[in-house]
Amino acid sequence: NLNSIDNGWIISNNNSIFGSSFLASGCHGGYIQFTKQVNSDFKIRFWIQSYDQGSWANIIPFLYIDNQVQNCSIISGNNSGDWIQLESNALINGGNRTIKIEFPYNGNSIRNYYVDQIEFSCF
Repeated sequence: NLNSIDNGWIISNNNSIFGSSFLASGCHGGYIQFTKQVNSDFKIRFWIQSYDQGSWANIIPFLYIDNQVQNCSIISGNNSGDWIQLESNALINGGNRTIKIEFPYNGNSIRNYYVDQIEFSCF
């Protein structure tokens, strides 16, 4: 399930660091949501980019697992407008999980939102 506030998400090869990435172009926010069966406890990590010219910091998305917010930390890159990698702070119990990466509504600017390389590290 891919939803943006203004336009739809597409698979894009532009500006991606690992081949193709999800892109919502010219939007005020949006989300990617999917279901994943994970057989053991895990952490999730993913790359994002969401800066706007003149406002070089990325908007950090919310990570939801089964509608519960999970805190994330930047583990690679710096938040100066380039790609950054985020990782969930806590271990998440294995099972059939609904995962949502949501960029909150930002009425002050229109941005391009990218999500790439969603990975699961099992423990």
